[in-house]
Amino acid sequence: MTTPSTIPELVEESARRFGAKVAYQMKVGSGYQRLTFSELAQRSREFGAGLLATGMRKGDAVAIIAENGLDWIIGYYGLSMAGGVGVPLYSELKGPEIKDLVARSDARFVIASSAVLGRLPDRLPGVEAVIVAGEEARGGVASPAGTTVGLDAVAAAVTDESRRMLQSAQVSNGDLASIVFTSGTMGGAKGVMLTHGNFTADVESVRRGLPIGSSDRMLTVLPFHHALPFTVGLLTFTSLGVETTLENDLARLRDRMQEIKPTLFGGVPALFKLMYRTITRQLEAEGRLGQFQRAVQIVDRVKRATGLNIGPLVFRPLHRRLGGHLRFIVSGGAALDQEIARDYLRLGLPIVQGWGLTETAPVVSVQRWNAAKFLFTRHYEKRAGSVGPPLPGVEVAVLDDAGGSPRISFHGEGELLVRGPNVFLGYYKEPDLTREAKVGDWFRTGDLGRIDSERNVWITGRVKSVIVLESGKKVIPDRIEDLVTPDPLIESICVVPLRVGRKTFVSAIIHPDFNETNEACREKGLPLNEDCIRTVLKERLSQLDARLDLHERISELMVSDTPLPQTPLGKVARGRVEIPHSFDLERWERNFHQAKFSN
Repeated sequence: MTTPSTIPELVEESARRFGAKVAYQMKVGSGYQRLTFSELAQRSREFGAGLLATGMRKGDAVAIIAENGLDWIIGYYGLSMAGGVGVPLYSELKGPEIKDLVARSDARFVIASSAVLGRLPDRLPGVEAVIVAGEEARGGVASPAGTTVGLDAVAAAVTDESRRMLQSAQVSNGDLASIVFTSGTMGGAKGVMLTHGNFTADVESVRRGLPIGSSDRMLTVLPFHHALPFTVGLLTFTSLGVETTLENDLARLRDRMQEIKPTLFGGVPALFKLMYRTITRQLEAEGRLGQFQRAVQIVDRVKRATGLNIGPLVFRPLHRRLGGHLRFIVSGGAALDQEIARDYLRLGLPIVQGWGLTETAPVVSVQRWNAAKFLFTRHYEKRAGSVGPPLPGVEVAVLDDAGGSPRISFHGEGELLVRGPNVFLGYYKEPDLTREAKVGDWFRTGDLGRIDSERNVWITGRVKSVIVLESGKKVIPDRIEDLVTPDPLIESICVVPLRVGRKTFVSAIIHPDFNETNEACREKGLPLNEDCIRTVLKERLSQLDARLDLHERISELMVSDTPLPQTPLGKVARGRVEIPHSFDLERWERNFHQAKFSN
């Protein structure tokens, strides 16, 4: 099989290989809307030709601001076939944010869902047309941005001339395919320029690194505007003939799993933490939490003594609720806490972790899946927290500048570097930032980490978030946060430096979980007030002291009555966290009930 070098080639090859097989489906009402691989290619071609008939030309940027759906996929593949540059944006952005990113990307067209239309600003400078995606808008719709046209109407505008233009578009490997704006924890979104070759190289690496095939069924819940679900959940699964089901509502996650019985599932650490907490809370409400915990202990003891994982047998009812056919689960987008990983392994749910960045299209490394090692050894338990070895064709090294000038080292801890055909062209209209991001032909990831003797990569933190004390000693906030996050009392935490005069303290801003904190105060016989909340939080943090060096211990605590700002993938957006934080009991309770109602 010839490896596609562009996204249009990937779509066309999949249509030839898998034809009438279902590619993507999504439940609408009581039934599923489906696209076969042949229909996907055909409808993408028609939309691409319709864009050309509407006035789009090769190299034009087209922003997509919509929830996952069949139109999202047709829209991106269609504009790609026409030689356009996709600019996928988070569907929950506010109007000013949309205006800024659309302008910064020089987008001439916007594809937006009907839910987004009401948030579009009155004017989008440079935008010639707003195209509506989704079932709710098949035709003209009024919006603040002016009269819009439905995605189907664009496809219907196709002409013989525009079809000829599509056939002669001549999209090449080095052409720009997407401008993807980062949503990093430190703020300051940058437009990452990724070529067709970047994406197809990463697709090929993932195909060689993970045992996935056309017999697999995938349930996708992560938004396509992010590079991880885009490259894996869209491009890779299209190329491999995987049947993929889209679901945007986490409340319907279990229903979808029972209906489609997925063999693969992917998510981010925040999702897996939420799922595990939901399981334990439901068992507690049913009075079966003690029984569950004893079963977990038995599984753990057997695993330690023999290497045998009896979790799939002991927790068979849970596996059935998840469809009963999961081969393995992939976690990415952020660091997965080691204990959460082990929790899933004890349940007999194999979870493997990967690592990547938008600038690397995005997958760099992933733990390799081996069923025998999962069932009969402690291979994955011993490597919980690792993101596995680099994918085939991708190189990872450590930047060691101890000697005053950077050099590449494959031992010790430092900033991780990546080199390979998946590494981006640069930041859109940001040549200075692009130069800063490179050491020769290596990309500086900004992640701290190390590489072990098995070539496994271990992420330990972010370079920019490291706290340097007056003593010269360094504190890595991510390490402390990872130790804390399994605690159900703590909804979210951000470890930050607090400077008083010339002295720097290690401080933590914590948003406590309402139910767990309420219960902790009740058990102490104390009223639920700020003093009690601080008391129980400090007690939990003090339990970490034995696992931290003296200079790493948290000396100042700030409590937040509102959730800490997060990226779309559930990481705390460190750059947007305000210091100091205030706490108001009534506002905290009100925020909890509002969040509960909205969910």
